[in-house]
Amino acid sequence: MQQHFTENIGASSRTKISIENRWTIIQKAVSKFCGFYAAIERRNESGKNEQDRINDSIRMYEDTEPCQFDHCWVVLRGELKWHEKMAETNMEQKANQKHSQDSKIEINTMHTGSALPERPEGWDSAKKRSRMMGYTSSSSTAVEMLQKMHERGEKNDETEDQLRQEMFQMERERLDLQKLNWQKKWAAWEKKWAIMESDSKLRQEEYELNQWNADLIVMSQDLEKLTPPLRAMYE
Repeated sequence: MQQHFTENIGASSRTKISIENRWTIIQKAVSKFCGFYAAIERRNESGKNEQDRINDSIRMYEDTEPCQFDHCWVVLRGELKWHEKMAETNMEQKANQKHSQDSKIEINTMHTGSALPERPEGWDSAKKRSRMMGYTSSSSTAVEMLQKMHERGEKNDETEDQLRQEMFQMERERLDLQKLNWQKKWAAWEKKWAIMESDSKLRQEEYELNQWNADLIVMSQDLEKLTPPLRAMYE
């Protein structure tokens, strides 16, 4: 499993035991979630869509323990090998249950004083061979599933990086636009201020000109021709 994992995913610090343990944990958690999801589906509650059923399954799962691998279920649920693995596991469980029930029936029907019969010859070796074959198949399935999950994780990372870059670009464009608007406002204010200063200067010059004209009129008056009151005012 470790060799297949390394060949398909690349160099990794994970050991063989680490990979097997990780897959066992994921497989157990996802299988448990599948059971809850199947139970929710059997309820066939009206008015609920698929996302509602998934949320109900998560709540049911979390009643027993924290639900940490629902994202793995999303990846595995559409994989044919995962469905084959689940079907194989169900068949093994049913076979073990049947064998256990048959053994109990045989023991209960035996005479009380007779010795218990020995286990059928070859059962342990046959079970061991079956387990080894299942282990090989499970290892291949586990590595393939972990590989697909790893690939999807990398795609998600790439998507997140792309989104971050797009958001950064949008923020930079927003700041550039804001800077441009401030520059335009500042230029408009400077222009307005220059016009105000020019108007003030013109008004001052106009005032001074009027004052000079008034003084000129006064100075050009012929006092001899004015009435005594006006002449007294100019004097």
